[in-house]
Amino acid sequence: VERLGGIDIDALVMAHVDDATGGLVGEADIADPDVRSGLARLADDCRIAKEALSADSETDVNVSLPTVRSTVRLTRAELEAMVRPRLEDALAALDRTDASAGASWDDIA
Repeated sequence: VERLGGIDIDALVMAHVDDATGGLVGEADIADPDVRSGLARLADDCRIAKEALSADSETDVNVSLPTVRSTVRLTRAELEAMVRPRLEDALAALDRTDASAGASWDDIA
């Protein structure tokens, strides 16, 4: 199953932040060194937000780019909704693997 690792979930959080800013993050000029630096910080902040939601029910992601300054709230429920389709894909792949092996979930310890 592709796109189910931590970095992929970080990308989902970044996409959420981009949506919340009306696409301004995605439109930022990556030729600008200040933008690149800001995007690197934002990527770290997205990862930190994802990790924070394993213990907290909500967190904030600060966006600090030359053309965008904002704070985006992210809740655990929103993160779970973002990840759910990929988890469902993973479970479906496991179901197919079990079926092709002639096994069931009860056979797995």
